[in-house]
Amino acid sequence: MSRFASALVLVLSLMPSGHLLAKGKTDVSLMLGYRQDSLDWNIQASTGPNILSELTWRDLKTYQLRGDFISVNTRNIYFRGMASYGWVQSGENQDSDYAGNNRTLEFSRSVNDVDGSRVMDFKGGVGFQFPLGDSNQHYFVPLIIGLSYHNQHLKMTDGRQKVANLANALIYDPNIASLLTAVNGKR
Repeated sequence: MSRFASALVLVLSLMPSGHLLAKGKTDVSLMLGYRQDSLDWNIQASTGPNILSELTWRDLKTYQLRGDFISVNTRNIYFRGMASYGWVQSGENQDSDYAGNNRTLEFSRSVNDVDGSRVMDFKGGVGFQFPLGDSNQHYFVPLIIGLSYHNQHLKMTDGRQKVANLANALIYDPNIASLLTAVNGKR
């Protein structure tokens, strides 16, 4: 069994829903939906610009399959969980590199598609359900233990170079010209 399938089975045995159940009852739901994400990630050089490289992911439009689970056993032990998996349908990635602080002296930029990207989310918890009110119509459910896991597997495909500035690249690394010469096979 794959790691995804194993994790799905685990989470489905723990999962949330919009309402609480009577003792000994279980509620499971499955939904197909849509979500939109974005991500901005950057790194700093050990010496040099405060932002050396930055990856931005915009308007990631994703179709998502989600399962929810909630259960209360006869001992008032409450279980809940959620698992979802999504397939990114569209969006854009930009990868930029800078020789100056605060995103100045850009020497490389590519704009890329996101084909093959996907997202995955799991969360679950266990606690005790305490009935409240004159006829036990309300519940208080403190969770004792919980787990939340979120993963974005983002790919860059069909890249298009928009900026390639050798003068700015030389500011960051004067040896880059010899590197480019070696890569291009020129001497």
